[in-house]
Amino acid sequence: MKLLVGVGVACVLMLGVVVWQVWGLWSSHAATPGNVAADPRVGRGLSDGLPRPAGGSAATDAVPAAPEAGQAFADASVHWPEDPKQADALRRLDAARAALRDDPDHERALRDELAALAELNRWPEAAQTLARLRRLRPDDLDVDFDYAAVLLRLHRSVEAITLLNEVVARQPEHARAWFNLAVAHQSLGHLAEARRAWDQAITLKPTLPAYAQRGTVLLDLHEWEAAATDFETVLKQQPDAADATLNLSRALWKSGRSDQARERLRALLERHPDLSAQQVWRLLKSERGFTGGVTIVKQRVADLRPRLPRAYFSLCFAPGESAQADWGTAEIKARVEYYRFQALYWRWLFSTSPD
Repeated sequence: MKLLVGVGVACVLMLGVVVWQVWGLWSSHAATPGNVAADPRVGRGLSDGLPRPAGGSAATDAVPAAPEAGQAFADASVHWPEDPKQADALRRLDAARAALRDDPDHERALRDELAALAELNRWPEAAQTLARLRRLRPDDLDVDFDYAAVLLRLHRSVEAITLLNEVVARQPEHARAWFNLAVAHQSLGHLAEARRAWDQAITLKPTLPAYAQRGTVLLDLHEWEAAATDFETVLKQQPDAADATLNLSRALWKSGRSDQARERLRALLERHPDLSAQQVWRLLKSERGFTGGVTIVKQRVADLRPRLPRAYFSLCFAPGESAQADWGTAEIKARVEYYRFQALYWRWLFSTSPD
């Protein structure tokens, strides 16, 4: 018996050691700090997508920004160890860092490390890697551009603006640099600078996100007609864009074209019949196209929302004209037994006493 107990204890200890090792391996790969969404376009540069500025109006090619400095990464994405893409990125990251231990200035290894960190959404570390690359290649505009994009993800807009100004000064036709510069200025509330940057970005490469974002700046600058023109450009290609429709309605209303604003809002409500007045008001507020209260929005939506036909008919009878009857089930107890039977209920309309 003692031998059996000893063998059992040994098995339990061995199992505990195995579980501890597996848990350590899993926890080392389970979570990595960074953004929630992965950027699938790392091979084409880190900054094909940008953080959306506060108060933007339309969907852009942006991706979510990284948490503020010092913020815990409690809501960071979890990379499961069985995910082949994440596992491959981790392997490439380990290989790159192994090469950098032998040669800290190995440019190819630094770029491999940067690409892996971008796939893992580990932007603070990516910023450090890009800073090292900038020291190695101080005249490389692509490195400066990517560094500024990562700074934008980390909400370091002032530093990003300094870098982007250098990029556009040396390469004025760099459309994406103008786009990022406009985003950075708009996130800081620099409306005049953002307006100039959006103008240049649209001149070089007109895109719907650029038109939509410039429209929000024009709304803040109270240039209602110009804002309406930008939102109309967006809606020509994306007629179902709710945020652009709401902003256009705001611009039309402010420019004195209330009838057109009403028609735009009515069309939006027809396409989205389940959109409540509260949701419309929240959209207006979040997109900074409206500063009024919820009451006026509720009244306007109630006036414009299409009224659905009733799915039933109301029946009306004169007193004594008709009666109501129905069958039901009743139970009675006779001594120790229960009996169930069908009962007829009958009453005349406008009468409270059964007949």
